[in-house]
Amino acid sequence: MLNEWLIMLILGGAFVLIGLGGVFWGKKEAGEDYQSITARADVHTDTRKFLEDWEADSGSGALKLGGLLALVVGIFLLVLGTVFMLRG
Repeated sequence: MLNEWLIMLILGGAFVLIGLGGVFWGKKEAGEDYQSITARADVHTDTRKFLEDWEADSGSGALKLGGLLALVVGIFLLVLGTVFMLRG
């Protein structure tokens, strides 16, 4: 039978992996959005055009925030599972 602390450690590790994936995926998406805007020739000469074409709702911020939250939950579960494992 699996102990409660082992289940917490497994879930904590899964949340940490998912969180890291979300953070890195969000950074990758933000970089691709930035590169797609700056690659156009008219944007290099016109700052106003750059600011107008910038999409604030690209979803990369949500990926980074969700990944960060999953990372915090995962670390909390890992710490809690370790405490339960050591205390008996």
